[in-house]
Amino acid sequence: MAVYDAYGAQQFYFPNVLKYDPDQFKGNLLSEDHSLGDSLVMHNPQFVDSTSTILSKKLTIDLRTLTDYGFAEGNTGAQNKAAFQKAIDDATLPTEIVIPEGAFIVDPGITIKNTVTMIRGAGAYQSRIFSTGTAAPIITQQDGVITFCEFRDFGLDGNGYAANGISLTEANHIKIENIDVVNTNNNAILVNGYSIDIIGCRLFQNAGNGINVGGYCNNINIINSRIYGNGAGGVLLTPAYAEGGMSVRVNGNNIEQNKFYGLLAYGVKGLNLDDNYWERNGEIGYQYSVPESITVRADIHLIANNFTLIPDLSKINDTVSIRGNQQTAIGYASALPNQDGFIFTNYAKNLTIENNQLLDASKVNNLLAMYHNNLSSKVTDRLYLANNTVNSIGYVGSYDPATQNPDTAHLIDIANRELTANYLDRNMLLWTAASGTTGTLIKTQNIYAGNYSFLVTTGDRVWGRTIDLNKSPELKGKFVWFGAWVNDQGSASKLMFIINGAGQTDSTAPLAGNGKWSYVSCGVYIYETDTAINVGIRNYGSGNVLINSPSLCAYGMPSNALQVEKTTFYLSSVPTSGFWDIGERVINSAPASGQPKAWTCNIPGGPGTYSFLSEGNF
Repeated sequence: MAVYDAYGAQQFYFPNVLKYDPDQFKGNLLSEDHSLGDSLVMHNPQFVDSTSTILSKKLTIDLRTLTDYGFAEGNTGAQNKAAFQKAIDDATLPTEIVIPEGAFIVDPGITIKNTVTMIRGAGAYQSRIFSTGTAAPIITQQDGVITFCEFRDFGLDGNGYAANGISLTEANHIKIENIDVVNTNNNAILVNGYSIDIIGCRLFQNAGNGINVGGYCNNINIINSRIYGNGAGGVLLTPAYAEGGMSVRVNGNNIEQNKFYGLLAYGVKGLNLDDNYWERNGEIGYQYSVPESITVRADIHLIANNFTLIPDLSKINDTVSIRGNQQTAIGYASALPNQDGFIFTNYAKNLTIENNQLLDASKVNNLLAMYHNNLSSKVTDRLYLANNTVNSIGYVGSYDPATQNPDTAHLIDIANRELTANYLDRNMLLWTAASGTTGTLIKTQNIYAGNYSFLVTTGDRVWGRTIDLNKSPELKGKFVWFGAWVNDQGSASKLMFIINGAGQTDSTAPLAGNGKWSYVSCGVYIYETDTAINVGIRNYGSGNVLINSPSLCAYGMPSNALQVEKTTFYLSSVPTSGFWDIGERVINSAPASGQPKAWTCNIPGGPGTYSFLSEGNF
């Protein structure tokens, strides 16, 4: 070989004199001896206060390519599983595992530990793992908690064997990006924990759910993924703790053709379902068994318990936003049945549904379907619908029309609602005893919400009023609610509200304020054949109840949007009961020639104390 000195001049080479053959260095770099090869090269990081290390140690710390462990196409599933697991088991420091490009057969049950910071491939379709053998998850975790790990750019095919694609039973700060999971026997991705990002994944044709998130289920982001054709649902959100389910975003996804539902959630506080596309979800529908067997077909299920319709207050969904979605129903351009609703719920608390577009709304019975039985279905706080293709609310399930009608419909607010009027005269002087023999309805001098209150004393009387539907035909074929402000004067009595014989019983009527003013209502459907609406109230218990500002409205008109005006009192004769202030006026409701037009109080007080002066006769 040629040898040159420091000045570039060629010199004679005498191997026996130098006692060293420079050709040995090339051999040492190519050597499989662990003390040679990359152990001869120093790595010097280019940043302040860095520490130099030999290259072999640098590569050992940061990167393990599975081909280094005999991971190869053509191997049996057991061979590749052993190679994959050895790479993980050898990771004593933070380590990145690299799946090479190709298609590999791997038995399920790859178990990661906390030293694995990333498993990545060359792409979701470039690096693919096919499962064989047992029904374990393809990738799972060791006992304990896994934190700060990423999975990206590879595909998993359960091949009908693996239970889950990725199954992390207790994991936090996890990122799963550009992963393709198909053909598992259960969930494509199951993660229990918090701070989970699932981005840009394709999850389809799995026997269970596309994504199943449980545990604390806090700070969850499911973004820009394609979740379709799964045997159960697209996304399942089931926090295991009352303090869980905080801040969950499901945005920008395509959720299509999942058999039971597109998304089912309970116990989530701060749920945003924005800008997703939903298509043909719920063909089979989800069957609830408690308190009755009922199958509901809807894209989105927001329930308040663990797959039942009996509410658990620790598992309600609170503060939910559903905005800017597009939906194609299961029955679109086919003979499949209509969906009950785009959304289904049995407990709505701070629920906002706006700017959603439904392709062919005739295939969806209502925008929002609710469970009918008021023992298991509630609206608390505000339920707001605005600017959707349809803004209707309907009910599913059976109920007892005498006792189990919706009792919080006054909280439903539909923007640009068709009917905004209060159809009930607030003049309770004209209310009559429809049944019963004891109890009175007395005007008081108590003022609340800008109007005089009436006192319903203890007794069995039902006090009522009739609305002639010939004068208000627009209410036919609609849900209406009848409600009022009530106050039980500290005696814990109940005031039952009734519409056309449908209402509550002593066991289901809410307490009338428990010493404070509260709003109570009862809802019912008015059929096209109905000719009248009969509303009524009855006092349950041993104490008196105040009632103020009764109203009858169509669904969508919330109680806080009603205009409050001073009540105009009507009566067919001068009042003989109640408490009156000086100057209060009662108009004659049955005018006749020679009779007063009205009466005005000139001496205030209660019965036997006050007096009225007659105004001019007709």
